[in-house]
Amino acid sequence: MSDTGATTRSDPFQRSGLGRRLFPFAAVAVLALASLALPPGPKSDADVVAATILLVLTSGAVLAPWPRIPSVFTVLVPLAYTASVLMLILAAGGYTSGVGIVLLVPLVWTALYHRPWESGIVVVGIVAVQAITSLTPVPVASAVIIRRLIFWTAMGVVVSVAVHELRAQVRRTFAAREELHRRTEALEAAAEQLTSILSPHDVLEAATRLAAEMVSPPGTPGRRAQYARVSGEIVKLVAQYDEAGQFVAQTFPLAEHPNLAEAIHTCRAIHRDLDPVTAGPTVREIIKRLGATHSVYVPVICQGEVDGVLSVSIRGVDISADLFEQCKAVGHLTELALSNALAHEKLRELASTDPLTGLPNRRGFDQLVENGPRRNPFAIVVVDLDGLKQINDRKGHSAGDALLVHAANTVRGSLRRGDALARIGGDEFVAFLFDADENDARRAAERMLSRLAGAVLDGDIPSASIGIAAGLANAYASEVYEAADAAMYVAKRKGGGRYEVAVATTAD
Repeated sequence: MSDTGATTRSDPFQRSGLGRRLFPFAAVAVLALASLALPPGPKSDADVVAATILLVLTSGAVLAPWPRIPSVFTVLVPLAYTASVLMLILAAGGYTSGVGIVLLVPLVWTALYHRPWESGIVVVGIVAVQAITSLTPVPVASAVIIRRLIFWTAMGVVVSVAVHELRAQVRRTFAAREELHRRTEALEAAAEQLTSILSPHDVLEAATRLAAEMVSPPGTPGRRAQYARVSGEIVKLVAQYDEAGQFVAQTFPLAEHPNLAEAIHTCRAIHRDLDPVTAGPTVREIIKRLGATHSVYVPVICQGEVDGVLSVSIRGVDISADLFEQCKAVGHLTELALSNALAHEKLRELASTDPLTGLPNRRGFDQLVENGPRRNPFAIVVVDLDGLKQINDRKGHSAGDALLVHAANTVRGSLRRGDALARIGGDEFVAFLFDADENDARRAAERMLSRLAGAVLDGDIPSASIGIAAGLANAYASEVYEAADAAMYVAKRKGGGRYEVAVATTAD
């Protein structure tokens, strides 16, 4: 329920808009009191005075500091006005004076601005007024009294119930519109946030958090969302968000999770209760540990295939149709954001990869060196193929390209696991040896020369000129590379098919 609805129920005399709300009711009250001056005039001056005093007290009570007064006492204001109408009827000479219709004023007021139980008390007060005015100053027949009491009781109940139901409907409509507005704004914010992320992993992390926060109703305990990928028949949770701090680390067979399997095989979003009985032993234990009872599964499709499933789980509260649609909307946003991030990653990979050999190019190598660890010593080996130009001139560029690919694979096979190799020029390769010294680089260069000598391709035996430079911890990789490159040219001037070693480079 909105704050507006709650304020209206607890404080019918709130200052905001009070004059506008009160004016028509006050005008009727003043007009009714003034009507006593018309012929034949009031029958009892004492009753006029009492009615006036009660009306003044009612007006003063309206202006009381109600936020500091228990709300249970707000019903006294319309009851005081009902009592003033009683005195007004008696002053006018009884019920036959026609003034009794003014009793509709407190009835309508309480129906519009008070709580239902207060309306009930006012209806009882109005019926009591009818009983009193039927007995004094001129008693009427019992049948007439009964009719009056039944009529006013029925009318009071009908008016109160109808108006309170109308108010409730207005509050529900207003709350629904506010919720729709909140969800629309949340989706817009989620779309902006997700599409601005260029890392696929970060997209999934953000998507699970947003899905849990947006789809689960406010106040839902322990909201949870997760993103699952399937490799073969094994499920792995690659991203999770859980307000209760419960995370699932293990993988499990897809066959153990029928709901997840259904979403993947049908490529449709589904809403299911979580029944541990139908799950396999691993998933059954996970469901019990998390305490989840209901879940939505939304397949996320990228490039025409299911990349994974975004699922949102709720503990103890069912997921409504609106929330189901909200979850599907978040899933579609995840598809867009993930596709965008994957495309960006692919472009970045293409921009930093040599298309012929598949090795990193100079840009990719610079990024690798920049992000690589430098707390330990390292070595750089520069490899330049001998005679590539002659092969291109004699056999054509296709033969030269084949030789480059062949040499790249041979050189790469000569390195240790974890070392990096890049093609940074037409016939030039560079290897970065992590946590290595000059001896490690020498052994690598010897393996390269030996394997190249034994790697015959279409009658040609590849040869290379190799330069080596070692750098101590925290040395600048650019300076070590320049030293290795200079050593490579020394090897080439000496006829190639050999390696030369530069002087070790240290940090400043």
